[in-house]
Amino acid sequence: MKIELPLHWKDLRLDELQGYMLATTDIDKLSALTGVPRETLQTIPAANIRKAYAHMNKLMASETYRFEPTLLLDGVRYGMIPNWGELTLGEWIDANEYLSDFWPNAHKLMALLYRPVTWELRGNYGIEPYTAKENADVFKSMSAEYLSGAVLFFWATGMKRPTALKRFSLAERLMNFWTNGGGITRSTSLPTKTSWKSNHSPE
Repeated sequence: MKIELPLHWKDLRLDELQGYMLATTDIDKLSALTGVPRETLQTIPAANIRKAYAHMNKLMASETYRFEPTLLLDGVRYGMIPNWGELTLGEWIDANEYLSDFWPNAHKLMALLYRPVTWELRGNYGIEPYTAKENADVFKSMSAEYLSGAVLFFWATGMKRPTALKRFSLAERLMNFWTNGGGITRSTSLPTKTSWKSNHSPE
């Protein structure tokens, strides 16, 4: 059989990244990134698994960032919160909760930060009000690059607008989490999929 891994960070889906970050063993991390069950991976020649591990490690050290104020997901355009000074108490409470247990809730945080666009005009836009009932699952298919970009933007906004964000410590908490081992280590970009067939000859 063939083991397929994302080649670039931008090809990595959020749900794959979540699975990787929540896994406790290398083989479970590989399973999260390939979609191949652990039991099946254990039947593949060790030489091929070693190659897959090597690429997996390079991939996870190749984080790139891409921030977009609006995203198109599953045919719906979503916009990042345009006015941080008008966040509701409910948004702050839920954002704090998601940050307290980030990786299982990363898609929920994205659904809080990005909501369906209701109007657009000359670069400006409005979004739907927060209900805490948003379809967070749609964000699982987004590129991990957008998550990285949103984290960086969220932190930068908090540093520039302390009265809007920093006083609630959300931006600082998120960046502290990201840089102190909870997030990803950024290195350099790699050359949409890379693969190894299980019948490769050992090197």
